[in-house]
Amino acid sequence: MLTATIAGLWSLTLYALLRVFGCIRLDALMLLMLAWSSAATVFWLATPEPYALSSISLMIALMLAIIAGKNKVNNWILVTVSAFSLSVTATNWMVGILATFTTQTKQRAWRVTFAALCLVTLLWFMQTPFFAVADIFIGHSGETSNLDFPYIEKTVSVIANLFSHSIIAPEILTQPSQHLFGEAGFNWTNVSIQHSKMGSATMQGNIATVIWGLLFVLGVWACIQSTWATPFKVTLLLTLVGQVALHTLYGEETFLYSLHFVPLLIGVVAFSLMHPCRPYAIMLIVMLIPLSMINNWQQFLQANELATSPRGNVLRQSALRPHDAWTKFDSHAILAIPGSMEKDKSYIEPGGSFSPKVGSFGVSVCLTDPLHTLIATSDTINPSQIEQSFVWQTNQSLPSIQTQTPFYHSITRLQSDNTWQHELDFSKPSIATNASLMIRSVGPSGGPIYKLSWNNQQLVVNDAWQVTFDSAPLSVHLGQEGINAWFAEGSNNKTIETPNGWGFANIKLNAMHPVKVNVKALHAQTAYQLPTTNIRGDLILQLPDERFNASLQAQIAHLMMSLVKNETRPGDPTNYPIGWQRDGAYILVALARAGELEKAKMLSKAFADEDFFGGFGAEADSPGLALWALNQVASQLKEPAHNQWLWPHVQRKAQWIEQMLTTKQNMYAPFKGRVVPQHINDPEKNLVAEPAKNGLIVGRMDHHRPLLFVNAVNYLGLIEAADLATRLGKHEVATHWNMLADQLKSAWVKSFKPPYSDNERTYISGLWPTWIASDLMTAFKVNLNQRWKNQHDEMHLYKAKPLWTYFDVAETHQWLYLAQPERVWSTLEWFWQHQSMPGLYTWWEGEGEENSFGIWQNVRGWVKPNNINPHYWTAAEMALLQMDMLGHLSKKEAKTTLIIGAGIPLNWLNKPLAVKNLRVGPHTLDWHWENNVMQVTIDSPQPAIIKLGEHFPTNAKLLITYRQPSSAIVVSK
Repeated sequence: MLTATIAGLWSLTLYALLRVFGCIRLDALMLLMLAWSSAATVFWLATPEPYALSSISLMIALMLAIIAGKNKVNNWILVTVSAFSLSVTATNWMVGILATFTTQTKQRAWRVTFAALCLVTLLWFMQTPFFAVADIFIGHSGETSNLDFPYIEKTVSVIANLFSHSIIAPEILTQPSQHLFGEAGFNWTNVSIQHSKMGSATMQGNIATVIWGLLFVLGVWACIQSTWATPFKVTLLLTLVGQVALHTLYGEETFLYSLHFVPLLIGVVAFSLMHPCRPYAIMLIVMLIPLSMINNWQQFLQANELATSPRGNVLRQSALRPHDAWTKFDSHAILAIPGSMEKDKSYIEPGGSFSPKVGSFGVSVCLTDPLHTLIATSDTINPSQIEQSFVWQTNQSLPSIQTQTPFYHSITRLQSDNTWQHELDFSKPSIATNASLMIRSVGPSGGPIYKLSWNNQQLVVNDAWQVTFDSAPLSVHLGQEGINAWFAEGSNNKTIETPNGWGFANIKLNAMHPVKVNVKALHAQTAYQLPTTNIRGDLILQLPDERFNASLQAQIAHLMMSLVKNETRPGDPTNYPIGWQRDGAYILVALARAGELEKAKMLSKAFADEDFFGGFGAEADSPGLALWALNQVASQLKEPAHNQWLWPHVQRKAQWIEQMLTTKQNMYAPFKGRVVPQHINDPEKNLVAEPAKNGLIVGRMDHHRPLLFVNAVNYLGLIEAADLATRLGKHEVATHWNMLADQLKSAWVKSFKPPYSDNERTYISGLWPTWIASDLMTAFKVNLNQRWKNQHDEMHLYKAKPLWTYFDVAETHQWLYLAQPERVWSTLEWFWQHQSMPGLYTWWEGEGEENSFGIWQNVRGWVKPNNINPHYWTAAEMALLQMDMLGHLSKKEAKTTLIIGAGIPLNWLNKPLAVKNLRVGPHTLDWHWENNVMQVTIDSPQPAIIKLGEHFPTNAKLLITYRQPSSAIVVSK
């Protein structure tokens, strides 16, 4: 609506300019139609860009040159028009200045110009509170990067664009981007006409260019001979010269500014209608309008097709071909080598369709009857008919993903660095059923297929991928989507090229036997080493509910496969191509506690070296969470050299907390890496904290000031820093940090009241993981219980689908520490029954593409995301909750207590239970429950109080064995 309104205003302004100039109505309408048919208006009036407004300001300044050249005009009108020409596009002020100086005395013109500058400057200052990111309108440093040294080729191209391409669109040149994961995330095809030849698009365009050339020469001739409207003529011609000079120095694509040129060119042509050559001009205009419109509309459609994102292309094609198989799923999982780059992650969807890499292609299954009527595809099968799971094989460090349906079973595995295997077994096949493997550009993370070749029983895709089969296919049909039929018996195509990237291969398989499909990247640019050990951690569980073990192992596997180099990712790496300190801290702790200590050690480096990193810039929770994560890893590693390396980093981060607690002014800090593009101009992205208040940090997190959360995690950071200092024998420093922590805790307790206690982040941090609320357990529990009632119905189910699943799992963790395992299990059951990828135990974040970097726009897949999944903060929270259900450290009382099995349900206790390699704080322990006896073997470097969880019988016998000499207090139930 707004775009249409601006287009209407632009048309009315041009018509008014022509009428003020002296054109009769018919001539003005004719020239307006010529303007409407121009390339500039066809391309840009329908686009939400500011150039139409700046073009209007230019036309009003030209109108002033005509009116003020004939009549006296008030100063305020002169100032307003001059200011308006400056206000939208600063360079268009040249028109306002010329219109003033060609119609006024020199002294008055200088006064008007200065007043216009002052007016715009004042308005700029007035807008800054509302548009904080608005830079000064003159001398903006960001514009200097677009300046270019003038050279002949550039000058020629600018002249061609200004005088010809703006009216008649030439051939559109393209240059595909090579960077899928670029700075802005976009790799759309680059389109340009900067160096196109005039009239090179169509036959109509060629003829139109000649006609336009004749018409423009006629206008220039009439303009030169004209003896009236001199101020307008001088302003018009000097502005054209100024535009040529400007764009020779500035910008790479002159056509972007073509709406500025059209009124100037139409103004020149208007002189021909006020001259004896008028009949010839009218004849040329009448011939030009239809030819121009046909050519420009065709070129606009072509540009629109070329410039559409891969995602937009898929959406368009699915609308044009609604009966083809398009994925219906809104979830996916990753299969990848830990540490591999984002672009090298494989994606798989619930039906078993997969893409070996981001931007590669899709591999799917299709079943039809003899008449090619669709029975089922892996893209469209009903989710209720799908069961998925990880398959762990003894000789493989990575899991395979198994998909079972009534029609087929598949197992997808990453065999080596750049080789995948997709094993298919068609269940209870009928002789009348045709089974096909489809290779398409659309997939979980597909990309254009420009070329397919079938030779020597192998399919080559884009000369970059090789697909082979362990048994020869019955037939292979190559085609182009939307043009060729999906199924064609006896197709003899050996090679097919598709300029639009919509090639496909339909490989008919023998459904009576299992088939192994091997996919290999032929020219991989990166190489990775497969892990030497299993990536599900070393925790071994013998528990009655297999879902518990499957869920816990899946979380660790997901976290490992999400890693990029030695960095964590908060969620789906294609959505989040950055590390984020907050999410990463939980991931680091989860991996360490699961036994992935070497990987956690390598990941620690980024958390130690960098004080702030993440998509929202420098945030106040970073020092505390980093200290927690780093010390948790170090306490499990038990390596003196690592502790010594870590110490200076811990000192620096603890100093950050001290400074935030005492600052009397805003604190700013640099941060590592990129921010979310949506917030790239956030003026607060370097703001860590505001002046401290009442002994608490007033820190920024998630674009606001969640007082109790920020102080809770920084309290935890001080406690963890003091713990490391104690282990290193630096007792004076440890005492100081513990004292600061006690003071912070006291201030926190005093502030535990609305509005601070109303923030949901308070209840993801009060007990787990910080224990800062241990002195007001009753009040904390009352508030937490009210939140439970607000969120759950009588059956203890969520009333509404949670958006921030990591918050919900963390809040559930508080109930474990409050010794209410029933509520923990209620939440656990709900999450197990509401997985993003049922059987693979993944969950989501938010609605739509939360904090997107736009990379999925570049992929032919994942076109309608409802949320971000998988999310790895949620995975880490789930893993840590499940491990704490088996054993955790409680700080309810003055002395830390080791609680064994706080989350074990009552109905498990009549069965043998066993847990091995459970890491709790600095402890590593095994426990075994049978016949009312709990046997615990613990590697305990320090004394501990040991208790059993709430559900264990009071007469249970607790037997403890220590691998290392230690003292312990045993509290028997």
